[in-house]
Amino acid sequence: MADRRKLENIAFTLSLFGAIAMVPPIISLFNVEKTIFGVPLIIIYLFGLWLFLIIATFLLSKRMINEDRPNLEEGEKSGAGNIEEINIENMEGKE
Repeated sequence: MADRRKLENIAFTLSLFGAIAMVPPIISLFNVEKTIFGVPLIIIYLFGLWLFLIIATFLLSKRMINEDRPNLEEGEKSGAGNIEEINIENMEGKE
């Protein structure tokens, strides 16, 4: 549970970082006449930040999903069981 709380704190911090990084005073720092491969620096900053936030959110969500799944040992079944096993049990009960 502590790991889950840690991941939630990271998600909150990531959202806060994204919001702060996109406020006009911060963006205006990159509004200069410099270009990289002909692309203005402000565009590279915005799209780079956007890409970073998407990738970080994707990786964090995958980690949170894996945290929720129980660790099943080999041969151990989940709660519902195998469909063939359920059908066989239903057929045996009808005989």
